[in-house]
Amino acid sequence: MPWTAPTPPGTPPDVEVDGSPPGRVRLLTPEQALARDTEELAKTDGISLAEARHRMAFQERVDTYLQSVPTDVMENSFAGGEFTFSSTTGSTAVMHFKDDVPAAAKRGAPTGLRLRGGAKYSLNEMSARQNAAHQAIVDLGFTEVTSSADAITQKITVNVAQRPDRPGLRGEKLRTAALDSLAHPRRQTTMGARLGSPSIANEATPVSMTRKELVLREHPAGTRLFRPTHGYGGAGALVDGVQACTTGFVVRRNSDGVEGVTTAGHCERVTAIEENNASGGVNLTFPAPFAKEHIGVDGDIEWHTTTHDDFPRFWADTGTLRSVTGRKKANTYFVGEYVCKYGRVGGLSCGHIVSLSRSATLPGEGIDLYTAQNMIGVDYDEVEVEYGDSGGPWFVNNTAYGILSGYTNDGNGCVITFSKIQLVEKRFGVTVERA
Repeated sequence: MPWTAPTPPGTPPDVEVDGSPPGRVRLLTPEQALARDTEELAKTDGISLAEARHRMAFQERVDTYLQSVPTDVMENSFAGGEFTFSSTTGSTAVMHFKDDVPAAAKRGAPTGLRLRGGAKYSLNEMSARQNAAHQAIVDLGFTEVTSSADAITQKITVNVAQRPDRPGLRGEKLRTAALDSLAHPRRQTTMGARLGSPSIANEATPVSMTRKELVLREHPAGTRLFRPTHGYGGAGALVDGVQACTTGFVVRRNSDGVEGVTTAGHCERVTAIEENNASGGVNLTFPAPFAKEHIGVDGDIEWHTTTHDDFPRFWADTGTLRSVTGRKKANTYFVGEYVCKYGRVGGLSCGHIVSLSRSATLPGEGIDLYTAQNMIGVDYDEVEVEYGDSGGPWFVNNTAYGILSGYTNDGNGCVITFSKIQLVEKRFGVTVERA
C-alpha cells in the first residue's frame, strides 16, 4: 500500500505525488556535520583528513572572533579579508581595514590572523562604488552586465557584452562615458524588488573614480554573462506546478511570528513546496503563499509562508538533515573561506569564496531589468551547481551563510553567486529559525 503522510486537521488538502516510502532521515549532530564538511574539504583540496581538520578548526576560530567584533566596526572599517592555507606553512589569514586598525578589532584576534590598516575604502564603500559603476553601464543601455569589487586591490571590474546598436560606446569611449556618468549622474532608476516595492527614480550621488580604479572587460554581442540557476528539474519548490528551484532556510517574521521558507528572487511564481524524503522522492506537496521578493541591493531573494509546520532544519544532501544553530553576519566573509551548498539537482558540494562583492544584471528588457548586488562569489570549478538549485542553502556545518542565486561569466571563467543570509533577514524583517 502506498505511503501517504497524514493531513493535519484544518489545513488545505495536500496532493500525493510519490508513493515511495519516505526512507530513513538522518538528523546530523553538529559533530557529524563538521565531520562531513571536513571530509568534503579534504576531497576538494586534495589534502589529508588531518590537514582538513586543522583548516576547518582555524576557519572556525577566525569566524568566532569575527562574530565578536562590534557591528559598527565591521560595517564602517572592514575592508576585506582572505585565508591562506598551506600544508607546509600552515593556515593564516589577513584582515584589512580602512585607515588605521580599530582598537576594538585588536581584542581577541586569534593566532594566525594578521590585522592590516591603510585601505582607502571600506568593503561597504567598495560595494557602493561597484554598484554605482555597474548601474552607470546599465544606464548607457547595456543589458548583459556583471561586476565585482576587489577589496584587496581596491579596483572595480565591470563586464559588459557589446551591443550592435551602441557602436560608439566601446573601448576608451565606453570607459569615458561611464566615468562621466559617475561624476555627473542624471536621474537613475533604483533597482529594487519587483513586487511590493516598485522601482523609483532618484538623484544618484556623484562618485569620483579614476581610470585605474575602473576595469572594463568587453565581450562580443550576444554573450550571456549571468545565468540564474533557475530551471526545470529541481525539487523542493514548484513554479506553475513544475519542479524549478530549491528552498533555503526556515524563517520567522519578526512582526507576527509567521513562519516560511526562503528561495531565490528570480524563482518567480513559486506556489508550492515539496515535502521530500530520504530516498530522494516526494511525500506530498503543500501551498506556499508568496510573501516578499527582492532583487537589488540585498541580492536575489524572496520568501514564502507555508501551510505546514516549519522546523529549523535543512537538507544537506539527499538523505540527511541538519539543524540550524547559527547565522553568518553580513560583513564577516573572507576570500578563501570554505563553504558548502545543497541543491535538489546538483546535490551537496563545497568550495572556496573568491569574491566578497558580486553584482549581476538579470536578463530582461525595459522594466524587467533588475540588478542583484552585494553577493558573495564562490569558485565555479569546485562547486556543482545545476538548474533547479536556485534558492538552495549555503552553509558551513550548522551555520546559515546564504541563498544560491546563479553564476556569472566574466570571460576568465565562471563564479557562483549567493546572497548573504543576514541581508535576507534585514530586507524582509525575518529571523532565520535556529534550534
